Formats: sequence, C-alpha cells, structure tokens
Amino acid sequence: MTIVEVRGRGGQLIERVRTDREVITVGRAFDNDVILEDAYVSAHHLRLTLHDRGWLAEDLGSANGTYHKKQRVREKEGLDSGDRLRVGHTYLHLYSDVHLVSPVLKIDSAEARLVSLGRPLVWTMLIVLTCMMLVFESYSHSFAEYKPLKIVQPALWSLLGVVLLAAVWALVGRLARHRAYFFCHLSIWYLFGLSSFVSQFVSETIAYNLSSGLLQDALVNGSKFLLLVAVLWSSLTLATNLKAKRRSWSALGLAGAVLIVGLAGEFRWQQDFTAAPSYYAHIKSPSLLWAEGKRSVEIVSRLPQLLERATEESEKVGDSHRNQITE
Repeated sequence: MTIVEVRGRGGQLIERVRTDREVITVGRAFDNDVILEDAYVSAHHLRLTLHDRGWLAEDLGSANGTYHKKQRVREKEGLDSGDRLRVGHTYLHLYSDVHLVSPVLKIDSAEARLVSLGRPLVWTMLIVLTCMMLVFESYSHSFAEYKPLKIVQPALWSLLGVVLLAAVWALVGRLARHRAYFFCHLSIWYLFGLSSFVSQFVSETIAYNLSSGLLQDALVNGSKFLLLVAVLWSSLTLATNLKAKRRSWSALGLAGAVLIVGLAGEFRWQQDFTAAPSYYAHIKSPSLLWAEGKRSVEIVSRLPQLLERATEESEKVGDSHRNQITE
C-alpha cells in the first residue's frame, strides 16, 4: 500500500492519496492516479513503480523535471518510505502503510487559553478600551486647550500598527503551523498596549512622588521588558511549533534585543555627560501625590543656596568647554 502526500511549496498539506496500485502516475491530466493542480506540472509528469520495499521514480519527459534531494531525476531512481520529490511547485511525500508516525503531541493548556482571546467580544472590547486609553493619555499629557480631533489621527495610527503587527504574526503562523489566529494575536497585542500604559502610569506616579527620574526609567523599562517577554511568548505559542523551553528563551532573546535597541536610541539623543546636577522635571497632577509637598516658604529660603550652586556648576561647565576649545 502506498500513501502519496501532496504538499504545497509552503509545506501546507493539500491531500493524501492512498492506493494499492503497483504503478502510480502523477500529473495534471485526468487519467493520472494522482492529479495535481499545479501549472508547472506536466500533463503526464512522473511514474512511480513499486520495487522491493520502496519505489522507482521515473520522470516522463516533463518540462520542469522531477527533483529528489535537490538533484534532478535523470533515470529511474530508487525511493524509500519517507522520501520527498519536487514536481513543479508541489512536493510529494511517499510513505508505506507501515511507516511510523511521529509521537502524539499533548495539547498545550496555554494555547487553549490564548485561542479563547480570538472571540469577537474579547477583541472588540479590547479595541474600545484601547481607544479610551488613547483619549485619556492624550488628555493627561495636554496642557493646552483640549481638542478631541487632534488625537484622532495618532489614535488611528496606533490602532493600525497593532493590526499590522497581528497580521505579521498571523502570516508566520500560517506558514509555520497552517493556522493564522489573527484575532488572537490582535487581542494579545492590544492587551500588551493596555498593560504597558497601566505599568507606565504606575511607574511615573511612583517616580513623581519620590522625585527620581532614574527610578522612573528603571521601572518603565523593567515593566516593559517583562510585558514584552510575556506577549512574545504568547505569540510564539500560537504561531510556531517551538517547545516550551526554546519558546521561553526565544521570547527572552527577542525582548532583550528590543530593549537594547531602545536604550541605544535613548543614549544617542542624550546630552553630553557633564557635572550639571540632574533633577526630576516631569509635570503631574498634584492629586497623584501621596506625600505632603514642601511649603513655598521652605523652597524660597533655599533659593540663594540653589542659585549659588547653579552658578558654580555653570562656571565649571564653561571652564571645561574653554579648555576643550584651547586644546
């Protein structure tokens, strides 16, 4: 008994033909035993003949040839169970009925939970929440007259960016696993955006109360890294056949690479390192303060000292620049 497995150029399974014929013909003509829908396959392309425990492959003078192990079949060539032939843009896998199949895979519980995110109610609600988040973020960072129309274009670009990202992961899944899961990826990346917004808001609030820009950078970048690892792990679970351990390492590596590129971009736009003191200059609503602010009298009493220090630091920076010019 012979099983001919027909696959496309991307590896997707098209059909399986089971036959007990000793001679099997392959081509586009309707009198073949295996009929292929491939414009690059000849009408009568290939003949397979049972031989001992395998087959003999014979090209029937086809226009584009028959290939086995990347070599064109010139004469009758012996094949074993599990061997693969390429005809046109189609791949033929040959198996005997006693060929051992691969071990059964256990259903990943994480994958089942991620697939549930593809329900229409889920991704619709996430889109609505994302729009609300974009409106709130624009309002909270605006110190001029608030005009809702100004946020429409940036919001649309943000929503479209997530859609394109989900489409890329869906394409990877279609090629690797023949399953797109577009709406699942859409929900996953919208969740990432919402979670990133919440974590950044919390991090900035903590840093605002402690007046520490360094703490804010550490909290924001750290939370984004962890969230990115989680979302990449989720997308890799749906789009690839990687095992759990390799999937985790791949997510860590990709997230680390993104973080390094982001930090490199930030350092590129930093000013040169000088002796000027650093300070926290982010403006937030006073309602976010959980600690009692300093009284204006205390601040005014420290102004002469602060001005004197600023003058000293300015003179040091000026001297340093003059020395560099002299050299």
